[in-house]
Amino acid sequence: MDEAQFPEIFNYRYYTAHYPNVGRLQIEDACRHFLTIGKKRGYMGSPMADGPFFIAWLSSMKFKRILEIGPGVNPSLRGENVAYFDVRKGEEFYAYARSKNVVDVQNLPPVDFYSENGSLKVIDRKFDLVFSSHCIEHTYDIVGHVNDVEGILNEGGVYCLIVPDKRYCFDHFRSVSSLGDIIGRACDKNTEYHSLKVFVDSLVRTHNDSARHWNRDNGVAPSPSPEVILQKIDEWKTMKGKNPGPHAWVFTDESFSENFSSLHAAGITKLTPVRVYNTPRNSNGFCVVMKRAVL
Repeated sequence: MDEAQFPEIFNYRYYTAHYPNVGRLQIEDACRHFLTIGKKRGYMGSPMADGPFFIAWLSSMKFKRILEIGPGVNPSLRGENVAYFDVRKGEEFYAYARSKNVVDVQNLPPVDFYSENGSLKVIDRKFDLVFSSHCIEHTYDIVGHVNDVEGILNEGGVYCLIVPDKRYCFDHFRSVSSLGDIIGRACDKNTEYHSLKVFVDSLVRTHNDSARHWNRDNGVAPSPSPEVILQKIDEWKTMKGKNPGPHAWVFTDESFSENFSSLHAAGITKLTPVRVYNTPRNSNGFCVVMKRAVL
């Protein structure tokens, strides 16, 4: 799919129509307002910033072959042309579904591809669209994940994601993942799963009410007791880092764009972000489009 088919992150007509206080600005001034003021207020530069709109737009584009990663019990995309990948299957998947209050587990979508460590190398098909929502932050090796996605994309294929913005979810008090964090994990061949750091950092949680975060009600920064820290260390040792639950990676829309643009420029990842739409007010996620760079 050609990059130009994806709407830009800033749409002048949309922005000025939806936010009357900027309606009289000329296009350059309105764009400057969006970048310096609007984003901080959660003003959407494009309707594509809205998660449900983003998903509906993707559905309307009639991709021939689609893979959704980590659909859980509620896939975002459906249809005969959609396949699903998950880290759970069979009775383990059904037990997970029941924990999410799903009664009729037999009507859940089939898990077409499965790998307990999240590796996409088990997939033997190629797709025009790979999609994931609130999944990439759980991956053990995020560089390996992105490169594996590239390996299952058809020519012109795209990877579209919705990623949690740490400022507006329970990760609020955590530091964003740095370029060093990402590259360091990619180069660490000593573990297949999560590092101890991921388990300990998961203790730094606050509430998950996006609207409260947008209103600067972030709760209290947690201060885990020595006993809780030691319990988490024991948990990591017992599980050997194998747990798809924690957020291993923490981003804002801007840090995601900067990190993955740098990773691609250095030849470390094979996909680059061509669109990173801003996080809308009262939401905790931003929408991303990644693809192979045009040489």
